[in-house]
Amino acid sequence: MKKKTGLIILAVLLVTSIIVAILLIHSNQQKADQYQQAVRLMDSGNPVEAYRLFKQLGNYRDSENQAARIASSDPLLVYRIAEKVDTVSFGHWEQDNNPDNGPEPIEWIVLDKIDGRLLLISSSCLAGMAYHMEPFTPVTWETCSLREWLNSIFLSSAFTEEEQAWIKTRTRLMARVSSDQGVILQ
Repeated sequence: MKKKTGLIILAVLLVTSIIVAILLIHSNQQKADQYQQAVRLMDSGNPVEAYRLFKQLGNYRDSENQAARIASSDPLLVYRIAEKVDTVSFGHWEQDNNPDNGPEPIEWIVLDKIDGRLLLISSSCLAGMAYHMEPFTPVTWETCSLREWLNSIFLSSAFTEEEQAWIKTRTRLMARVSSDQGVILQ
């Protein structure tokens, strides 16, 4: 009886191992096919789709290096293909309180994509700043010290000149205050 139970357990383990091996081989073959498709897309002049495939492959073979190579030849590619809720890296800012290792890349969450432009919010709090440095002073967004800091110190410290050129700086929201409805943006 013990011998029969042992044989059944051995058979179950053997069948399970064979199934796992088949699944791994199949998964690896799918990745190999996807990798070859990405290479063909690159060769046929479609770097956008090739980039997407290489990114999906993650650390399979040299997929990460291939994706980085494509992105380095077209720095805006990552932003052009980003969609809502994607994260993108853009600019650098000291975030780990260790200035010796330099500023870290800023990770942004894509809140929306409108006419090819991205609305981003940083995934981490980058700095604690007051809206205006003079308390109890009537102030608008156009005249507050936070806006001045963002458009001067933060902009020039966090982004290269090339990155600054990519930032749309003239988006304007007009606020109308209504006592019963709060702030309405127009």
